[in-house]
Amino acid sequence: MALPDIFLNTSWSVQYIPGVRKRMHTLHSLVEASEEQAVAARQLKALSEDCCRYLQTLGRLEPRDELNDESEKTGQLRECVITQVWPQSTSASTVSQRHCLGLSIEVRYQKTTYQVILMARRSFDENECPLTAILYKASQSTVKHIKNWLDFKFGLPSAWPLQLPSEMLPRMCSSYITLLTESWTAATDYTDAWRQATLKQAIGKLKLTIAFSSATGTEIAPKLKTLDLDLPSESTNLLLERASQRSHARGAVQDTFLDELARAIHEKTGLRLPLTGAPSLGGNQVNKNATGTREAGQDSQNSTPPAEPPLKVTKITCAAFAISVDGKLKLASKPIENADVVGYQEDVVRQAYWQLIDIVREEAERRGKEHDDQRSS
Repeated sequence: MALPDIFLNTSWSVQYIPGVRKRMHTLHSLVEASEEQAVAARQLKALSEDCCRYLQTLGRLEPRDELNDESEKTGQLRECVITQVWPQSTSASTVSQRHCLGLSIEVRYQKTTYQVILMARRSFDENECPLTAILYKASQSTVKHIKNWLDFKFGLPSAWPLQLPSEMLPRMCSSYITLLTESWTAATDYTDAWRQATLKQAIGKLKLTIAFSSATGTEIAPKLKTLDLDLPSESTNLLLERASQRSHARGAVQDTFLDELARAIHEKTGLRLPLTGAPSLGGNQVNKNATGTREAGQDSQNSTPPAEPPLKVTKITCAAFAISVDGKLKLASKPIENADVVGYQEDVVRQAYWQLIDIVREEAERRGKEHDDQRSS
């Protein structure tokens, strides 16, 4: 599946929608594309007009803040446009799939346009909400109003900010990088130069932002809160070569690349980053299923929360994307635009981008189910 242009060049904030067992006929029919195109177009037009009227009514009813008047920045609301979001692909079988990726809501003012994307679930159950996440580039008040309209119109539960686990960021990065390698042929002088040119355009300099916690100890750089580590594309290429030589099974390069990256950072800086479950600085074991350690003699009946790792990755940026633990995501169009010039495949980059979005969607589904389980317990 290839990512459509609507996701590109926008700094998205992500919220997850709690899982609810509730039938939402109109949303199901639009997301699953079960209606004919003409019928769906009429439904989307009616929803667009209804959303616009709702936002205009709220705007008139709310008291005006003379010190922070948002209307001076945006101008008057002109219209709302709701459309279906389809994957971009030249494959007829993919285009004709049963459901779309979600719904896009454009809130168009005189001076600016806000964008909200309602992401669909990966699989559908007719008796549950078909949406799992909200991606938005808009003011907080506008997002609040749209969420209120979704609740008023469909009974959609209120969405919550999606905090990404720190260990997820390196895996998302490795997923994007290693997917590019699947289109490379056996190594020759020509393909090696082509591979390096591809990495330079599609990834560029890789920057990892590392946060220090109090677990590192006050004697170790007490005023140092974050540290940026830069990895040039030439180094990324070298680590990929090492990972490919060590990995023979398909898909194994992703974890092996993180092993090589963690080893290279340790050799250069002495830091042990929790990229693949390796012990971090201070001897604490950090992995995806960490449950904390118990001190000797501690009562086994008293459960303690997981200890915060001394070091954790909080943000990763490169020429292609920027992702952070506070649920921020941005995908750049440059690697796609430069595909024909350098000679790599545009579809491969779009598929790698979609894989990043799909990982975020999977995490939103997990958090939504977890939220629902906590409410029901």
